[in-house]
Amino acid sequence: MAEFSIHQFSNKLLQKSIFPHLMAYLHWQTGQANLPNNKFAPISINLDLTTACNFQCPHCLDEEIINTGKMLNLQYIKRLLENWSKKGLKSVILIGGGEPTIYPYFEEVVKFLKKLSLQVGIVSNGTTFKKIENICHLLNKKDWIRLSLDASTNETFQKIHRPRVRVTLDEITAGVKKIRQKNPNLQIGYSFLIIGDDKKVNNVPLVKNIGEIAQTARLAKESGFNYLSLKPFINPEGKRETVINQKNLKEIK
Repeated sequence: MAEFSIHQFSNKLLQKSIFPHLMAYLHWQTGQANLPNNKFAPISINLDLTTACNFQCPHCLDEEIINTGKMLNLQYIKRLLENWSKKGLKSVILIGGGEPTIYPYFEEVVKFLKKLSLQVGIVSNGTTFKKIENICHLLNKKDWIRLSLDASTNETFQKIHRPRVRVTLDEITAGVKKIRQKNPNLQIGYSFLIIGDDKKVNNVPLVKNIGEIAQTARLAKESGFNYLSLKPFINPEGKRETVINQKNLKEIK
């Protein structure tokens, strides 16, 4: 239960360091306080460094923006983060429609975030793991890394993600072991998107991975991950529904 509670967003808002800032913001929004518009900043943000990605996942929700070649200007990022850190910003999640570690100045951004004493989260596919290894010593027990892997075997991993670079699931999990040796306090998560046998994109069936959940949990534990995150499949087409049929629910249980 203690591990689960760290992911409760309401608990984050009620932290002692956050509560005065939150109350001042609410008073301003409800007209109880007359404050300038630029006094406040978000408590936490998702920062999309780039739209570039070295995967070709057919189920990608950001397919329309992937590989459009867009990247944020480094100096703009620094000015924004420095300004917001003075106005209440506490944490930044480096994520993206693309792969954040592909951003040319990824390591410099992480160093700047830690210089500002901000909490850092990194969502990555693990392919350019050397960059994460280079900055892992800067991260503390409140920071975290989550890898989107969705498989326990390399065969399934390759079929689900169709990487543009030569990389295997074994190489990525071996990289986690190296990071664990360099920084034993860092939280590292194994993200697993559950794909059932009825999932299709553009009428093409996707690779089912439900049968690998238990094996993935074993692999995650043996490789030094702190937790396994199981996520429902979101249809990237139409209404983007999240539906799991009864047959697949029984298999998951």
